[in-house]
Amino acid sequence: MKLLICICTYNRNNYLVECVRSISKMIGNKAININIVIVDNSKNFIVNKIKKKLIKISKYKLIFIHEKKRGIVNARNKFLKNTKKFQPNFISFLDDDCVVDKYWLTNILKIKKNYKVEIITGPQLYYKKKQSNN
Repeated sequence: MKLLICICTYNRNNYLVECVRSISKMIGNKAININIVIVDNSKNFIVNKIKKKLIKISKYKLIFIHEKKRGIVNARNKFLKNTKKFQPNFISFLDDDCVVDKYWLTNILKIKKNYKVEIITGPQLYYKKKQSNN
């Protein structure tokens, strides 16, 4: 089973680091292959400044995409255009300032199985560190 997690970001590298860190700390399921797709929505591909750091802290494969046309809709559409080549069983959208609970994936899989649903939404936790663009 394959899961693609999409994180769209715009000039918020510190938040993005914490989001990826939280995903890496979650209790996973070895039967699920997880890839994280980061869609940088800045004009100058700001994420490049922290690419090595993100790769170092992530226990999952990271894919970097750049979408110059500003807006969350454009960034998510760019992600969706690239999903076919990964053939995921399901996808997830996270904001760059979100952190996931360590049981996030476990809980989603339980809900999917118990209720036989195709779409799951829920509350989001936000990382509350002062933002800088380092």
